[in-house]
Amino acid sequence: MNKSAHSIPLYRPSPKPHPYFVLSGLDVRKMKYLILISLAVYASYSAIAQCGDFDSITLTRTTCHGRCPAYTITIHSDGAVYYKGDHWVKIEGIKKARVKKHRFEKVLSFIREVDFINLDERYSDYNKGGFPGMGSSSEIITVRCKEHQHEVTNYGGGLEKLSELANLIDDAANSSRWVGGMKNRKF
Repeated sequence: MNKSAHSIPLYRPSPKPHPYFVLSGLDVRKMKYLILISLAVYASYSAIAQCGDFDSITLTRTTCHGRCPAYTITIHSDGAVYYKGDHWVKIEGIKKARVKKHRFEKVLSFIREVDFINLDERYSDYNKGGFPGMGSSSEIITVRCKEHQHEVTNYGGGLEKLSELANLIDDAANSSRWVGGMKNRKF
């Protein structure tokens, strides 16, 4: 072998990064990715938070270990209502209807009042001393604005104001015509 080819030192990165490029154990590359991901999440969140005109509000109630009605209802800003009944409801399948725009606006007003956009994605009756997975149903509420959305799951009535919002959505859509005697049922 040619001895001169081996005498040229090859660049090898130091196993320890320079202290100026380390922040709390993260190197610069990892920090850049963390910042980019944070900015992307903030931009998506900020877009819906600043949205003045919401397109639709959806409520999904899930089954439980009993006879809890399972269905999805969506109210659009133009008053269109779409219902899909799954289990333990008066009418299973898909139904369409219309409601007056002021009903959508009433729900939207409550969404703004409870600061829905800033709520966490998940609440549970565990926060009130319950035990997750013990058979309670969930209320999943989704608010859409253009291509953005914010969805919050309220398991077993974990957050009371979300249960109030779910009931308000039901009232606005008059979902009792498809679900059945809702006054006698506990969600």
